[in-house]
Amino acid sequence: MVRQSPLFLPSFPFSVVSFLNVYNKSFCQPREVLVDILHEYPEDIEHTYIPSCVVLNRCGGCCNDEAQECVPTETRNVTLEVMRFRPMITKHNIHLSFTEHRKCTCSHCEPCSERRKRLFVQDPLTCICSCKFTQLDCKSRQLELNQRTCRFVNHMYHDKPRALKSPSPTRLSISLLIPTLAGRMFEFPAEKCMLLLCFFFDVCWCL
Repeated sequence: MVRQSPLFLPSFPFSVVSFLNVYNKSFCQPREVLVDILHEYPEDIEHTYIPSCVVLNRCGGCCNDEAQECVPTETRNVTLEVMRFRPMITKHNIHLSFTEHRKCTCSHCEPCSERRKRLFVQDPLTCICSCKFTQLDCKSRQLELNQRTCRFVNHMYHDKPRALKSPSPTRLSISLLIPTLAGRMFEFPAEKCMLLLCFFFDVCWCL
């Protein structure tokens, strides 16, 4: 009788996870993920948060069709308390609002703009991206809602800039007058307008 080599003998019991369990855990559904706070609030670069990330339910998982993406069909806002501080200046607890996904589906829709995707909600049937805020949310803060950027805008900085024409009749030169916090107007060349829109999109228009 030939003895079997110990190399081929199981040294411990093992089990195989069934296909149904694997599928149920991997398909498109809300699941807990760690989200960086600065990714949700990229404009707040002066402060540090503790913790630096929070746990939220977001859509994730696999779709049977590679052309589809796992997108939310129902969302809700949750308020979390975190610590915000500036070294050697201030430190206090604040409440921050985050979007959680409650229901998900596999859709052929192109996702909303990556740069401000967190501010928009997408209808999986029409693929339309709409701002998750309303005018009522803004009025409670004495602000206006810019539907294009889905951002709150201060009334005093929301005046439309003027277009300035060059004296030359053959060439039109456009500049942007941007109101500063000190109340003065800052002139900026129009050829850099797209760059300005990345930082001053609430007070800058390309004409």
